[in-house]
Amino acid sequence: MTFIEAFRAWKEVHGSLPEGLILLLEGEEESGSPSLRPFLIENASELKADIAAICDTSRYTDGRPAITTQLRGLYGEEITLRAADRDLHSGYFGGIAANPLQILCNAFAGMKDSDGRITLPGFYDGVTELPEALRKDWEALDFSSADFLGAVGLKEPIGERAAPVSR
Repeated sequence: MTFIEAFRAWKEVHGSLPEGLILLLEGEEESGSPSLRPFLIENASELKADIAAICDTSRYTDGRPAITTQLRGLYGEEITLRAADRDLHSGYFGGIAANPLQILCNAFAGMKDSDGRITLPGFYDGVTELPEALRKDWEALDFSSADFLGAVGLKEPIGERAAPVSR
């Protein structure tokens, strides 16, 4: 209902909703959204948009409704590592033969630097800097990473140190 209420408030202030606004409500998320992809493909020309906003939020800590922006997506990939053609005894081959698990761990560990920035070439291409007005809005929320993570038994944020919500 967050977006519907936001639209209601927009209309109250501006008199009407923006032209070309599309509201798509999808209710199969918890079952993998099996109908969403076929629907989007079938209706792609009618659903072209400049932005897509996805509401997967609840309320801010003080009870105010929240619209979360800039959610992170998912990426799936299958990785195949080729090493020795048989199981190796670590006492005999350890230290000289490549261990696929170690190779994979090293690759994953190298995907972020010590400040939490992604190190993959091109990852930040097209990513714009956070507008100052939005940064000020976020700072006005007085968000506490420690409080947010503490509610689930965690202490340290792992995001980019320079990002406002990682402090």
